[in-house]
Amino acid sequence: EQTQIAMQYNVRKNELGYYTLFACYMIPWTSVVDVFILNTQELIHGWRLYDYMAYQRFRFTTREYRWVLSSDTFDESISEGMQTMDLLCFSSQYYFIISVFAFAMLTNMFAITVFLRYEYNFLGDPAMPIIVLAIFLICEVIRLILCRIANVTVPYFNWHGLWAPKQLEGTMDDAIAAKLAIGEGRQADLEQERLELQALNSDRFRHRFLDRNRP
Repeated sequence: EQTQIAMQYNVRKNELGYYTLFACYMIPWTSVVDVFILNTQELIHGWRLYDYMAYQRFRFTTREYRWVLSSDTFDESISEGMQTMDLLCFSSQYYFIISVFAFAMLTNMFAITVFLRYEYNFLGDPAMPIIVLAIFLICEVIRLILCRIANVTVPYFNWHGLWAPKQLEGTMDDAIAAKLAIGEGRQADLEQERLELQALNSDRFRHRFLDRNRP
């Protein structure tokens, strides 16, 4: 009501629920569509997306630090602008950061809209420093409470806290070998692709191709 967004677009109050329902419905629908799109791209372009995501999941599971961005080890084979995203491994922490930033931008947009509608100059408000200080204190208290809750362990459910790194059993080589086994079933396909690529790169194949397709 304070933002007057619905009124500006001639949307009645009883219709706002439909827009909210549509926005919530798009989240699972987009996820399902992305599965088909990524699968299609993997088949057409030969991108090993599933293997890459399986490897990223393995990296996140075997990470050294609880918060993955605390690590200073980057994959230098990736362009510098993408190294941090790769470090997040498209994990739950990555989507948590995306959700927080999206919610922050939405909240800022609502705040700016309210300021403009009511012609409120927050810089000229004498209570502004007190409000800012109170907000920082409230956010800090909430942060401490959430960190305390995240550290709660439930041994009965084998819960060691939110995003707690798992302790690997056995050596790292055993874990890597187990993860690499996901591609064992494709060895025949990979061998066939290798033979086809070798044939394409041979001079004999090129000459035969030119002889048969010469105009």
